[in-house]
Amino acid sequence: MNRFEQGTRSECDEREAFTNLFRYPSLEAMLDSKNARDTVRARLERAERDLERVIRQGPRDDVPRAQRALQAVNATLALLQELERINRSSV
Repeated sequence: MNRFEQGTRSECDEREAFTNLFRYPSLEAMLDSKNARDTVRARLERAERDLERVIRQGPRDDVPRAQRALQAVNATLALLQELERINRSSV
Protein backbone atom coordinates (compact mmCIF):
# COMPACT_ATOMS: atom_id res chain seq x y z
CA MET A 1 0.00 0.00 0.00
CA ASN A 2 1.45 3.38 -0.96
CA ARG A 3 1.42 6.56 1.17
CA PHE A 4 -1.54 8.01 -0.75
CA GLU A 5 -3.67 4.93 -0.10
CA GLN A 6 -2.69 4.98 3.57
CA GLY A 7 -3.65 8.65 3.89
CA THR A 8 -6.99 8.10 2.20
CA ARG A 9 -7.73 5.07 4.32
CA SER A 10 -6.83 6.98 7.48
CA GLU A 11 -9.17 9.83 6.57
CA CYS A 12 -11.98 7.36 5.87
CA ASP A 13 -11.32 5.63 9.19
CA GLU A 14 -11.49 8.98 11.01
CA ARG A 15 -14.80 9.90 9.33
CA GLU A 16 -16.23 6.49 10.14
CA ALA A 17 -15.12 6.78 13.77
CA PHE A 18 -16.78 10.20 14.02
CA THR A 19 -19.99 8.90 12.44
CA ASN A 20 -19.98 5.90 14.77
CA LEU A 21 -19.81 8.23 17.76
CA PHE A 22 -23.41 9.24 17.05
CA ARG A 23 -24.41 5.59 16.87
CA TYR A 24 -22.90 4.94 20.27
CA PRO A 25 -25.67 3.35 22.36
CA SER A 26 -25.39 5.54 25.44
CA LEU A 27 -25.38 8.76 23.40
CA GLU A 28 -28.35 7.59 21.37
CA ALA A 29 -30.18 6.56 24.54
CA MET A 30 -29.48 9.96 26.10
CA LEU A 31 -30.84 11.76 23.08
CA ASP A 32 -33.95 9.60 23.03
CA SER A 33 -34.64 9.50 26.78
CA LYS A 34 -35.98 12.51 28.67
CA ASN A 35 -34.92 10.93 31.99
CA ALA A 36 -31.34 10.53 30.80
CA ARG A 37 -31.23 14.10 29.46
CA ASP A 38 -32.63 15.39 32.75
CA THR A 39 -29.97 13.48 34.67
CA VAL A 40 -27.19 14.85 32.47
CA ARG A 41 -28.63 18.37 32.77
CA ALA A 42 -28.81 18.11 36.57
CA ARG A 43 -25.17 16.97 36.77
CA LEU A 44 -24.03 19.77 34.48
CA GLU A 45 -25.98 22.38 36.43
CA ARG A 46 -24.49 21.12 39.70
CA ALA A 47 -21.00 21.28 38.16
CA GLU A 48 -21.77 24.81 36.96
CA ARG A 49 -22.70 25.93 40.49
CA ASP A 50 -19.62 24.26 41.98
CA LEU A 51 -17.32 25.88 39.45
CA GLU A 52 -18.88 29.30 40.00
CA ARG A 53 -18.26 28.84 43.73
CA VAL A 54 -14.60 27.97 43.07
CA ILE A 55 -14.26 31.09 40.90
CA ARG A 56 -15.77 33.31 43.63
CA GLN A 57 -14.37 31.69 46.75
CA GLY A 58 -11.63 29.25 45.78
CA PRO A 59 -7.87 29.58 45.78
CA ARG A 60 -6.51 31.99 43.17
CA ASP A 61 -4.48 29.24 41.56
CA ASP A 62 -7.67 27.27 40.81
CA VAL A 63 -9.61 30.16 39.24
CA PRO A 64 -8.24 30.00 35.66
CA ARG A 65 -8.82 26.26 35.44
CA ALA A 66 -12.30 26.60 36.93
CA GLN A 67 -13.12 29.35 34.41
CA ARG A 68 -12.10 27.12 31.51
CA ALA A 69 -14.09 24.22 32.93
CA LEU A 70 -17.09 26.49 33.39
CA GLN A 71 -16.90 27.52 29.73
CA ALA A 72 -16.93 23.85 28.75
CA VAL A 73 -19.88 23.10 31.01
CA ASN A 74 -21.82 26.08 29.63
CA ALA A 75 -21.08 25.00 26.05
CA THR A 76 -22.28 21.49 26.86
CA LEU A 77 -25.46 22.85 28.44
CA ALA A 78 -26.09 24.95 25.33
CA LEU A 79 -25.54 21.89 23.12
CA LEU A 80 -27.95 19.84 25.22
CA GLN A 81 -30.55 22.62 24.99
CA GLU A 82 -30.14 22.76 21.20
CA LEU A 83 -30.45 18.98 20.90
CA GLU A 84 -33.64 19.09 22.95
CA ARG A 85 -35.01 21.87 20.72
CA ILE A 86 -34.25 19.81 17.60
CA ASN A 87 -35.77 16.73 19.18
CA ARG A 88 -38.98 18.63 20.04
CA SER A 89 -39.27 20.06 16.53
CA SER A 90 -38.84 16.65 14.89
CA VAL A 91 -41.60 15.00 16.91
